[in-house]
Amino acid sequence: MTSPHFLDAAIANTSGRNTAFLVGPMLCCRRLTGLQVAAIAPVAWVITMMLIGNSGGNGRAQPWSVALMPPDHLPAALAAVAMPAVGTAWAPATPVLRDAS
Repeated sequence: MTSPHFLDAAIANTSGRNTAFLVGPMLCCRRLTGLQVAAIAPVAWVITMMLIGNSGGNGRAQPWSVALMPPDHLPAALAAVAMPAVGTAWAPATPVLRDAS
């Protein structure tokens, strides 16, 4: 019996791509809605993707469901670079800590 190789290049690349992508919605939601909703945004994205990310049950993933794409999918990699960049560009406009007074 073989165990999955978690350090396999394809698995590591896919998990890194997905993590980088999910940072983007978190940073964007932080700017728009606040810290509490920002923590939930990546989880909500993954749940939404798992529920409606496949088109019609035929196994093909929707273009917006980055985590369901294969490791060598170029548009998913580009989205994984673009989303954190957009979130980071927005982040400095909002202070991390708010004054309690």
